[in-house]
Amino acid sequence: MICVVVREKGSVDGPEVYTVYPASSVLAYESVTIIHFIVAGVGMFIGYSQFSFGYLIAIGYLAFAFGQMYLIMPFKVCPHCPYTRLKDARCVSGLNRLSRRVAGKGDLSRFDERAIGILCHNNLYLASQIAPIPIIATALVLDPSLVLAVLLAAVILFLVARVVLFFKRLACPHCAAKKVCPNAKMLGLQ
Repeated sequence: MICVVVREKGSVDGPEVYTVYPASSVLAYESVTIIHFIVAGVGMFIGYSQFSFGYLIAIGYLAFAFGQMYLIMPFKVCPHCPYTRLKDARCVSGLNRLSRRVAGKGDLSRFDERAIGILCHNNLYLASQIAPIPIIATALVLDPSLVLAVLLAAVILFLVARVVLFFKRLACPHCAAKKVCPNAKMLGLQ
């Protein structure tokens, strides 16, 4: 499928708004997400392997990270996103297409609920990316290791890349939902 570009009303110099994100953007976003989660899980597994419960920390994290991204998001967030309502649209994660099949179309006025409350999806999503840092850092203090230090650095770099490159450049500026999205508001893109 080709990328569909729409200019914002009255915008000449603004970023292109995609109703269908390029497949390369979706692939990049999903690859970084999956690799980020796996590297963090491996870091936790290695970092706590000397404890009998160490593997449970890694498995628990991976279940949480993948669950919030690939179960909670398509069932709780995506149905209310404008991309789920647009025919043949594809958001930067591509999850709107899955959501449309498994959860149907939701209520657009509820889209901002993704950022309301302490256990809202936005906070869970951030936790899945940030929580590995102190968890792996603690393991590094308990048992210093070059491999663990490299994994911790990689997790930090993935987080920085997601915020600086993906959210601020690849995803949010081109998003057709940015006028109603709490994430775009948080990044100053509305």
